[in-house]
Amino acid sequence: MKRVTIVFDDDELYRAVKIEAARTGRTVKELVTETLRTRFVGRDRMTEEEKERFRLALEACDRVRAMQQPSDINIVEEIRAMREERMKATEEAVEGH
Repeated sequence: MKRVTIVFDDDELYRAVKIEAARTGRTVKELVTETLRTRFVGRDRMTEEEKERFRLALEACDRVRAMQQPSDINIVEEIRAMREERMKATEEAVEGH
């Protein structure tokens, strides 16, 4: 087992992670591990339960974005673009296997 410390500079993101973990009955460690596994391993190796949790996590991110103040719209658009790029890369990696 390896350990890592994650420092959240974004309080809203930290709260969203804590809320999602509590809402789904998981620890932050489990949520972060699943998210990283999805990003780096690909959804083709995910169980159906993990895929559903991933979908719910994306929905939670969308809800957090919806709560952003109007002055943060550029940041929200940037996050959305990054998310779309990651999803496309994951899908391409899955198709390549």
